[in-house]
This record gives sequence, structure tokens and C-alpha cells, in this order.
Amino acid sequence: MQTRAVSFFKAETVATGLSISCFSGHNRFPLFAFAEAVLRPNIYVYRYPDMSRFSSIPREFV
Repeated sequence: MQTRAVSFFKAETVATGLSISCFSGHNRFPLFAFAEAVLRPNIYVYRYPDMSRFSSIPREFV
């Protein structure tokens, strides 16, 4: 069934940083990741299409 539904993910929040420096998705697994645009960023990995947080890498380990 095709619904032509469009979903958006607002990444620019206080919880995930105010801007994104890089973004990447996986071609086989429904995952995408992005990093904050700061000197030592946090990296967040999310599941698609439910947009739930899968993992995060704190800036201490980057």
C-alpha cells in the first residue's frame, strides 16, 4: 500500500545540538547517524522509520 506519507526529523534541538555537521545513513539497516557542529561533537544514531534513538556516542569518546 502506498500512502505517500512524508515524515520529518527535527535534529536541531537543545537535546541533540543546535546544528548538524555530518549525516549518514546505512543502505541495509534502517539506521541513520548525525553529529553536532561543534569541536567535540556527540554522535547520535537513530532508527528509521520510527525515529527512535538507537545509540549515542558521547563527546568524551570522540
